[in-house]
Amino acid sequence: MLKSVDILIGFSLVMLVASAAVTVFAQTLAALLQLRGRRLLDGLTSILEQIDPELQKQLGDRAKTVAGEIAAAVLKHPLVAEGNKRLGTVIQREDLTKILLELATGQGAAVLQEDTRAALQQALQRTGISNPGQALKEIRMLAAELEASNPELATHVRETKAIVTKAASDFVGTVNAWFDGTMDRVTQKYTANMRWITAVFGLILALALQLDSIALLNRLAMDDQLRRSLVSEAPQILEGYQTSIDKLSQKVPPAPSQQPAPSQPTGQDLQPPADPTAAVKRLPVQPQTERKGYPERAKEKRSSEQLDPKQELTNLEASVRDLQKLAASSLITLPGTAQWSWFEPAKIPGILLTAILLSLGASFWYDALKNLLRLRPALASQEQTERESRRASQPSSRNNDLEDTEPKAP
Repeated sequence: MLKSVDILIGFSLVMLVASAAVTVFAQTLAALLQLRGRRLLDGLTSILEQIDPELQKQLGDRAKTVAGEIAAAVLKHPLVAEGNKRLGTVIQREDLTKILLELATGQGAAVLQEDTRAALQQALQRTGISNPGQALKEIRMLAAELEASNPELATHVRETKAIVTKAASDFVGTVNAWFDGTMDRVTQKYTANMRWITAVFGLILALALQLDSIALLNRLAMDDQLRRSLVSEAPQILEGYQTSIDKLSQKVPPAPSQQPAPSQPTGQDLQPPADPTAAVKRLPVQPQTERKGYPERAKEKRSSEQLDPKQELTNLEASVRDLQKLAASSLITLPGTAQWSWFEPAKIPGILLTAILLSLGASFWYDALKNLLRLRPALASQEQTERESRRASQPSSRNNDLEDTEPKAP
């Protein structure tokens, strides 16, 4: 039993090193392609297309282009952009509403083309916002008053109350109605894209390294020295990967069901109240926490999601070093070496199996290796106890056998 666990530990260790390299490559490619920002851009474009159906009839096929230009301006706004005019990857619903009002005025940090701004102004006017600049000014003033009078309120609660009080309209209602559902679909699309990228990189790495899972299991079963070596190195390597795995797990958007559903203003809350404080009193008071934006994380964490070239290079170098260690043990074959070959039919089933296993991700193999290392001491202790019990019972059994073979006196 202990031998089987050691085989699994060695196998999980190799899969962890390889899958970590796949994850680094996939994350780097996704960041360079701004994949997260592009999926968010698609989501905002779909929201903007729903704000004013009359605008779609007026612009026809150009409506989607105009909506895309407005969405791009939103994500490149200094409040949202990730730096160097890269598309933002996080946006709050309240920020979206205020930035759209600001873009319509043409006086903010981001500026639209004149025809695009005119289309946005028309859409806002038809949906109840006749003066975007005045509405934005009143929203900011009320938010500041709420912060002074109700400091216990969370930021997004103050912003929501200010918006539904000073800009109650069909525009605000449409944004609020479509935002959360659209962000859920954006998260799902991004996750699906990352799974495909990880699977492709897993297949490429398995082919490049000639990593045959079937042959690896057979070798670990027969080579006691290699198996013991991997088991002894596993805790140290696992500790080295802990920080990286924690960071990677934070980058994966959790399922929408894992987050508490934020309270939404009702239809009555969107009607202009006679007394502005009445709308404030109707809305529930929530704890002092930030509501999570796409992809389900607080806005202040946005900076941690930006691509850090130095950190990405460090992760890549660490993955290469670990792969070189595996190559030194002949567990993998690096391209360019004498042992590497373009095509070996016998290895195809094992390489395809490796690609499937690598697509499970570094977090899966990290947890598997950690659990196996926790299980091993208990099994080793049990096996030692059984060995000592058998050893203790052997002398008595041998004496009994001798007594049986001694000739008995007549």
